[in-house]
Amino acid sequence: MAIVGAQQITAAALRTAVEGASAAQYVDRAENELFPRGPATDKYQYLQPLIDRGLLLLAARDRGLHAAETASDDSLIAVLQKKISTTRVPLSAVELRHYYNDHPEQFYDEAAQGLQPYAQAAAEVRVRVEHQWADADLQHLLPGLRAQRAAEVEVFPQQLEQALADTLVERKNVERGALLSRRGGVFLKQGRLRKALAVLARAAVYAPALAQTHLYTGLAHARLQQNEQALSSFERAIALDPDLPDLYYALGSALQMLNRPAEAVIRFEQAIERKADQPHYHFHLGEAHRALANFDRALVAYGATVALDPGYVEARYRQSDLSGRNGDLDGAAAGFESVLAMEPKYAAALIDLARIYGKQQRHVEAVSALEEALVLDPTNHTVYNLLGQAQAQAGQRDRADASLAAFERLSAAERHYTQGIRNAQQRYWDRAAALLNRAIAIDSSHVQARIRLAMVHLYRNTPAKGILALEQAVGLDPDNVEAHCLLGEAYSSTGRPDSARHFFARALALDSTSVRAWYGRAKAAFQAGDSAAAIAGLHQALAINPDHAESHYLLAAAFMRLRQFDRAARSFQSCLEIDPDHLEARYGQGVLLRRYGDADRARGIFVDMLKRNPDHLKAQEQLSQLEREQ
Repeated sequence: MAIVGAQQITAAALRTAVEGASAAQYVDRAENELFPRGPATDKYQYLQPLIDRGLLLLAARDRGLHAAETASDDSLIAVLQKKISTTRVPLSAVELRHYYNDHPEQFYDEAAQGLQPYAQAAAEVRVRVEHQWADADLQHLLPGLRAQRAAEVEVFPQQLEQALADTLVERKNVERGALLSRRGGVFLKQGRLRKALAVLARAAVYAPALAQTHLYTGLAHARLQQNEQALSSFERAIALDPDLPDLYYALGSALQMLNRPAEAVIRFEQAIERKADQPHYHFHLGEAHRALANFDRALVAYGATVALDPGYVEARYRQSDLSGRNGDLDGAAAGFESVLAMEPKYAAALIDLARIYGKQQRHVEAVSALEEALVLDPTNHTVYNLLGQAQAQAGQRDRADASLAAFERLSAAERHYTQGIRNAQQRYWDRAAALLNRAIAIDSSHVQARIRLAMVHLYRNTPAKGILALEQAVGLDPDNVEAHCLLGEAYSSTGRPDSARHFFARALALDSTSVRAWYGRAKAAFQAGDSAAAIAGLHQALAINPDHAESHYLLAAAFMRLRQFDRAARSFQSCLEIDPDHLEARYGQGVLLRRYGDADRARGIFVDMLKRNPDHLKAQEQLSQLEREQ
């Protein structure tokens, strides 16, 4: 069926290997590769591990290791592994934690419906990671062996087709797809949406008829506000499992986000037909009816929501709002008061309650409610307007004049600010800067206007002006993490990494969970040539957000600088799983593939890069070198 050098791979050996291997073994093997290929469902994928094993045995014998006292092929490969092993930087606690984060299904407790605590799983994590890294030296050899000894590998397609029954291959593929689907579901629960999508895409290749995979995929797209993709996934899931109520609810939610409320109503009703005791189904049905101005039907749906869950605050708020629209002022006031009893800091409920009080001629109570709302949102110019009107009705003329003057000032500043942001989004930098400066002239306390003005200056490549605006913002709001991070980024972009690190450190003193600050400080350290500090900072960023693509990329770059190529390869791959279009990570993979002897795959990467970006000079240079070496 296949020959590797002088070794034969028989049909019986292949069947035994495939039948005896679990889905987890196949998934782990694919993940352990330094340069994993895309998922494949053909029969050759099951033959490849045996071919690789044969290539490693050839490599061992080439090194004269066959003369060693080895009782089996396994022990011969173990001798090869020991022979070629290199001195490694010891595994860090952060790397162990990273493995735990990236393999949640291995540590998922079904009974507790959650991950085992890391402290409980730590011993097993170390065993698994050490096994993965022990395999890394063999992984170094394989790309080159596959390319260099391709002529010694012969596969007989007809015999391969006959060796494995279609039903066996289908079963193994489905098992692998189901495992990947469960893993994707765990990532989804953790909020790791892009990682979930990467894993679920592989699951769908192996088991395309598994409705759960398409549901999870749709939910991940929906949370990323990719509603068209979510819609497609939910429709596919319903076609596969038309009895699952959550699918109709999810599809209705996607339609609602796409501003298609009439279709959303149908889907929410279908969900309720299948499972009527879910309050969120009824609430979102009410939202869809409300969008269609079917207020009576919306009121019924909100009522059903509250009947099922009396603590559903948003449904009570909507009920109260519609009661007020229908002229039931007492009912509306009581409803808003019940909302505030459950959630006292609900600013919108305070504002709407004040409106109702005004209609009931309860102006002093309206003033009190609006003053509470202003404490919660002190820059909301609409509240100043309502407060001024209520104070005037309550006979508080001087206070009313002051509130209305504040409304005029803040509304004018907000108008210029909003227009400035709109112009900045369209890259009309001069116009944006002028409008933001007007907003600041009207309201000198407008911190966000100064921050956005600074960003405009940075985009215009006038960093000195940007830094000045940011320093003013920090002066107004010393606890503003975004302003400190932007200052760090501005100094970093102008080649002043020491100043950048200072401001990132200040940002972290304010918020130690800021991924932006950890990444920025690490980037500044990398610029300053301090790779160890960069790696430490990037590990901190990834401990907070394991799916921060740029942290994975910069971590790979730091490992490349330190010539820790295994770690670099894994970090490039982690970056590409989250952001498949990251050209620089793809370039890094190509460089490493070339280093490990797989010139064909490296060439393919550089050719593909130049299709996407014909001006990528480093890819052009790599491709030219490969062509000269042919």
